[in-house]
Amino acid sequence: MIAHSQVRSPKLTISHYSLLSFLVSASLILNISDPIITTYTGVGASSFLYILVCAYAVYLNASVNLKIIFIFISILFYLVLVTLYSINTSAPFRVLNLAIWALFLVSIAALKGYFDPLKALRLFVQCSFMLIIYFLIAGDYSHYRLSYTEEFNPTWLAYQLVLLIFTVYFLECYSTFHKLLISAPFIIGLILTQGKTALIGLILSYIGVLILRSSHKLITSIILALLLLSLFFGLEAYLTESEYFVWYGNLFSGSLDVVLSGRLGIWEESITAYYENFLFVPLGVLSAMDALKISNGAHNVFLTLTYELGFYFTIAYICFFLFLVLYSNKEYKSITPAALALFLFISGFSNDVVYYKYFWLGLAVLYLLMISDERNQNGYR
Repeated sequence: MIAHSQVRSPKLTISHYSLLSFLVSASLILNISDPIITTYTGVGASSFLYILVCAYAVYLNASVNLKIIFIFISILFYLVLVTLYSINTSAPFRVLNLAIWALFLVSIAALKGYFDPLKALRLFVQCSFMLIIYFLIAGDYSHYRLSYTEEFNPTWLAYQLVLLIFTVYFLECYSTFHKLLISAPFIIGLILTQGKTALIGLILSYIGVLILRSSHKLITSIILALLLLSLFFGLEAYLTESEYFVWYGNLFSGSLDVVLSGRLGIWEESITAYYENFLFVPLGVLSAMDALKISNGAHNVFLTLTYELGFYFTIAYICFFLFLVLYSNKEYKSITPAALALFLFISGFSNDVVYYKYFWLGLAVLYLLMISDERNQNGYR
């Protein structure tokens, strides 16, 4: 897929190789720490590093498969075209953000042989470990959910913590004991965010890939389903009476709308408004709420993409992720790339993930896991 081989370019000096490894990891780390930085500066820093990595790829004249370039330009052109019809005046800025985040992915693909993905992932985990410790101590708990500050949605932190957990359990340089130790603050933080989509998505993703890889899929499915049911009913008595874990307690409410934190009503409202007035008509980026006259976003990436970018765009999105899951499951030794790909897909059922930077962080981490797995299979360390 990528023009470069696994081995670093002979023209590349060690300084470039090390610097690029650091820049890629710093881009991921700053994505986690952006909420701290924005408190003082009003703007995140990770996108600036994204641009720097892109510029580095141009400077090194790194090449990438023409198909990727064609797809990138085609999607960007379509987004710009649709944006012309957007009601929301901030749509061009969102499209610019999407372009920067996507271009960062294209750039690290082009730089595949120019940096050490395993080193970038290790630095990402090690530095984020200290950041999450800080969040656990100094974070906001005012709504009984851990967040960076009161202004930030705990869902964002929950999503990032899941990415860190995936990364820790992928890295072979850590023993089982060290993986448990390093992942402890990430798991504790995830539980404290009460991010139901993130936590359940993490569990279901690993279960889904385990079933895919099992030679006895039916038996494996039954055993895992029984284990999940036992866990569910085992926690019911505690969580329904808990004053702190209210959001988890909602899972046992008996009302689907409560379980989904009100999303069922939002979905029904938006679907009715769209199919009665705009059937199969793309409304434009960030325009669904105004055009459909609804008080909240769809909180579902498949609905949001259908409303704002069109039905066929949504179909392409679904096909892309189904291919990504099946391809990762088949091609990579580690279970983690396929599980992460499945998580990125599942998480879209209750969040408009595509418009958020944490989703693109997930894609970047997934790509680094893929090329790291290739290096592991080829004997690189």
